[in-house]
Amino acid sequence: MRNYREALVIGDLHFRDDIAPGYLNIQAETILRLTQQKHYDYVIFMGDVLEHRNSKSTVLLKFYELLASIKAGEIIIIRGNHDTVSKTNTTDTVLSVFRDRATIIADITTLKLFHTVVDFVPHFEDEKIIKNFVKKRSNVVFGHWGIDGIANSKGFTYESKVKRTDFNNLVFLGHLHTHSIKDNVHVIGTPYSTNYSEANQHKYYYEMRFESNGTVTPYPKKMKFGIKHISAFMGNIDNLYRQYEPQAFYTLLRMNMDDLDEFKERELREKIQKKYKYNILDIRFDNLLSKHSSRFHTNAKLFNINDGILEEYIEQNSTIFEKDELRSMLKEIHDY
Repeated sequence: MRNYREALVIGDLHFRDDIAPGYLNIQAETILRLTQQKHYDYVIFMGDVLEHRNSKSTVLLKFYELLASIKAGEIIIIRGNHDTVSKTNTTDTVLSVFRDRATIIADITTLKLFHTVVDFVPHFEDEKIIKNFVKKRSNVVFGHWGIDGIANSKGFTYESKVKRTDFNNLVFLGHLHTHSIKDNVHVIGTPYSTNYSEANQHKYYYEMRFESNGTVTPYPKKMKFGIKHISAFMGNIDNLYRQYEPQAFYTLLRMNMDDLDEFKERELREKIQKKYKYNILDIRFDNLLSKHSSRFHTNAKLFNINDGILEEYIEQNSTIFEKDELRSMLKEIHDY
């Protein structure tokens, strides 16, 4: 009898059907291929399995079919912010429709995986809920939220009430899309790039061993198939193809041009079609506007910030900040 159990841990999927025909199928096929590499005792999805809070039935059914095809001892899904029915601290989630296929972590839950006690902490808009729970615990943590000082996919450092020093054990996170390891915090990252802000990146998933002594041993694994966004100029496209091997992926290639010229665009398309492998090609024109600073200035205030604007902003945008914090920051910017 084995004295360990194996887990496959997969970051944010963002299943959607509004990118291109067949894109949703490619997402599902990528994840199914991952799960078929071996028999896993646990398959853990780290949240944001859906892109839209109100996903279409086609997207829900595709993920349901994927779950039915996964051969594992147990499937666990953590509620992410995109999986939550509204932008509040509610635990209500559309993931409940998958409860006959998987264990749904809608609220803070503690489970024992083999001999390891694990705290599962889903997303909450109020980060104090997370902080107040984890700072009293010493278990391994799986969650969907950001930690202060960890960079997001655009390279900006995440600001959060939750600190790395709040934890006494290993932490594994969804929510942030770029894989990273800082101290005891492992950001899983997405298994494929989800948009061009994540272009030209290697993506990862994790295999883990839950040992008989209650410890967890993580093994980050670089993705070698799936979906990859590449953003390039003619001057660096060869290097990018050597470094990221997009020919092995379903590739969305964005080529950036520095001149607005119809003939050059046709010529570029023909050259790319002959030499490079890709599935979707997007031509973008770069630096169309002058780079010099504007001379325009005014002492007049162009608009007034009021509660109505703030309420609309808060309701329509994802943010880690509370309303009072936003009001204070926006007022400071406006006054300046």
